[in-house]
Amino acid sequence: MVIRDEKGQLHILNLTQQTQLGGQFKVGDKVLAFFSPYGVSAVQSQTGSR
Repeated sequence: MVIRDEKGQLHILNLTQQTQLGGQFKVGDKVLAFFSPYGVSAVQSQTGSR
């Protein structure tokens, strides 16, 4: 998954089977990504996106 932060920089999130996805995402959705020492632990939709 590729995301853009609030400064406009792109970041690649390497998702695994252990990553918890909080729904289906499409281009333009605002998301919150949570990290652990082992990588991306969860990605969820940000409420009130767009």
